[in-house]
Amino acid sequence: MNLYKNLTKVTAYITRIKDGKIQLLTMLEEGMESYGLQVPGGTLELGEELEEL
Repeated sequence: MNLYKNLTKVTAYITRIKDGKIQLLTMLEEGMESYGLQVPGGTLELGEELEEL
């Protein structure tokens, strides 16, 4: 059985305007496997609704 066949990946682009400039929420991934600057995201679990994230 392929557990990865029906995965749903999600990404959030969260913006705001501050001092007349548009800002994008980012995070810096650190640790053993560093992916650098990223936007929030993840994987929807089986049976989980998008609104639950």
